[in-house]
Amino acid sequence: MSQLLHFKIYDEIYRRIVYSSIPLQKDMDMDFINERIGGQIFIEKLQKMIQHKDYSCRNVYLLCNDFLSELKKIGTVEQILKVVYDFALCKAFPHLKNQNYEGKIHNDCILYLTVLGVIAEFQKQSEDDTWQSRYPLNFLSEKEVDFLENKDEYKRFVKAYKEDFIYEMM
Repeated sequence: MSQLLHFKIYDEIYRRIVYSSIPLQKDMDMDFINERIGGQIFIEKLQKMIQHKDYSCRNVYLLCNDFLSELKKIGTVEQILKVVYDFALCKAFPHLKNQNYEGKIHNDCILYLTVLGVIAEFQKQSEDDTWQSRYPLNFLSEKEVDFLENKDEYKRFVKAYKEDFIYEMM
């Protein structure tokens, strides 16, 4: 099962980063990112994460740190995660912006949060005895959305929730 799960997670990470339109700024070397995500080190780290059921923010950073060159310059893992948290907070609440998250630091934060989002979705089903898997926050199905009084409002909420990395901040 973990091998199948590994391929599903890997495929989703690869698809979201390489084939989707995540909001990266210019000067991003996607060939470099592609090589790192497709590399043996990334795959082995992902397999180990799944095997140990350790989906922590720290472990996700360690999974990605080979292609997060600007974040690596900040310092300890805890300092890096604080910067990423502040970045996500500023996306959700732009009036709180007290830092400049332009260029490569912006890209690194987006890449990290994208991978974290994929891992978090799979963690909901992992039965790893965390609140994320015991009480998963799942959105309504399309069928359930059809019964809502205001479908558009719900869809705007879900879109903002995902684009502003609200779940990842939790």
